[in-house]
Amino acid sequence: MSRQKQRTTAQLCNSSNYDDNSTCKENLRSFTYPGDYPGYFPQRLTNTATTIIGDHPPSVVNVHHISEPIIQPIFGENEHEDVEYHGGSSLLYVDKTNNGKGKIIQVCQRFRGIFYALMGTCLFSSLSFMLKQSAVDVFDAILFRFLSQTIILLVFISHRRYSPFIENKKVVAIAFLRASVTMAGTLLYFLSFKMLPLPDLTTVRYTQVIWTVIIAMIIFHEKLSIPIVMAIILTLTGVICVSQPSFFFSKTYLNATNGTLENKTDERYDRMFGLLIALLCAILISMSIVLNKKLLTYKIKPSIIMFHGSLLTFFVVLIIQVYKRITDNSFDLKNIFTCKLLLASMIGIFLMIPLILTQKAINLEHPSIVTVVQSFDIVFTIILQNVLMKDKSNWLVLLGSALVVTSILLVGGHKLYEERHQRTMIIDSKEKTVFIETK
Repeated sequence: MSRQKQRTTAQLCNSSNYDDNSTCKENLRSFTYPGDYPGYFPQRLTNTATTIIGDHPPSVVNVHHISEPIIQPIFGENEHEDVEYHGGSSLLYVDKTNNGKGKIIQVCQRFRGIFYALMGTCLFSSLSFMLKQSAVDVFDAILFRFLSQTIILLVFISHRRYSPFIENKKVVAIAFLRASVTMAGTLLYFLSFKMLPLPDLTTVRYTQVIWTVIIAMIIFHEKLSIPIVMAIILTLTGVICVSQPSFFFSKTYLNATNGTLENKTDERYDRMFGLLIALLCAILISMSIVLNKKLLTYKIKPSIIMFHGSLLTFFVVLIIQVYKRITDNSFDLKNIFTCKLLLASMIGIFLMIPLILTQKAINLEHPSIVTVVQSFDIVFTIILQNVLMKDKSNWLVLLGSALVVTSILLVGGHKLYEERHQRTMIIDSKEKTVFIETK
């Protein structure tokens, strides 16, 4: 080991939270020195993350500290311990190496994670809108969606030679609870899918960002900050504006088509019931994200976690659809294999593409940035609803959606800020700034 590398190793160990410096130095011995290669340290320490700031690309962040809402990748970010997770953001890192590339190519490569997230969000909004307007059974579509997702996960797990079984009984209980909560949240989402306009449903669903933060603060004793308080207030206000409860707003409202005041008590009750289901869905999905974080601490592969939830959801939806066919006396091959079922299967399979794009975005971009970009699903659904449909969103729905998007921006920006400032700065002999997380 060179003198320069020895000095850097000593600095890293002295600034870390290791009680035994000899153990720290032994673990760091095989690290790649940043002066030798403009890259990053391979992750070997459990509680350590490394980021090179300056001319070097963002590097490894411990994924066990990441609990980003909304993000549900197909394959996990930490499938094996030696995988490096790139946790920096393209918004904060600028690659100064030109390598003969044009500016347009450099910009595209720098922000390709954001582009993937935008493409996935736009495609998911479009497919959801098509599913909403089509005459197909929503549960037929999600049956094919989770069938294809389960098959892909099973192939991936087999390729990696992972075991889908968990031996620890405590971990089995947590995994089953997480799969059950995910299944219930998915079913409630598509149940409210039939009752609500797509912008209203999307807005309420994305409140899971705030519920995840609140649940994580309760379980993991995370501190409450001013941006989080502001985000909670904005979210609650946005939900009230979208739901428009009768104790805040009049039961009669202006009909957009003929300009007359109409009393639609029955429709309002149905709408409120759908909003309550959507809100419960958001809370359940938030619980599944927190349980997912808990399972990661037990070294359970994220692909295994996703496989359990996907498999359980598929079987429950399959049972529901078979039972419905039997009770309707329509369990006949002629009544089952129709054009509607073909369309539902195509939409369900295409719904896998946004998940793949999201996974690609997570591998290239900071999770907080991906979460913020995905929140623009609200904007896309509002545009589709108000441009292509007769039923327009009123100004309260637009205001509520804007408040929820603002709250997500606050949470995402706050998490990004916290990560950058939870690191100890070290200056090595080459005057390169290195941050080592000592959390």
